[in-house]
Amino acid sequence: MLRGALGRAFSRRPAARPLVPGPFRRAAAALLAACVVLTAAVGVRFAGYRLPGWLDSALGPPIQARLGRFPVLLNWLPDIGTLVPVAMMTLALVLACALTLDILATRRRGPAGQPPPAG
Repeated sequence: MLRGALGRAFSRRPAARPLVPGPFRRAAAALLAACVVLTAAVGVRFAGYRLPGWLDSALGPPIQARLGRFPVLLNWLPDIGTLVPVAMMTLALVLACALTLDILATRRRGPAGQPPPAG
């Protein structure tokens, strides 16, 4: 009996709401596009730089001083931006997005091809 009551309680899902409300969708899309363009522009501008810039030179020593208690971390951090870790992070992000889209699509159409619940 308890299992049936819990099953009914958890089977009711609230109606799906959009992630961004209607009036803000254009602004959110414009902000997203601006972020993509800015990220691409910074990547193109600084591609191939091997030496630290002024910001790196200003912030690096204080950060290194604070992290001095963790020498393994200090030795590991520069390697995060190399090809293999960046590729792995990108792959994880793509898989997470694909899984999220699959979960959202499953919720919309219902499990095993069943129609979605009315509501």
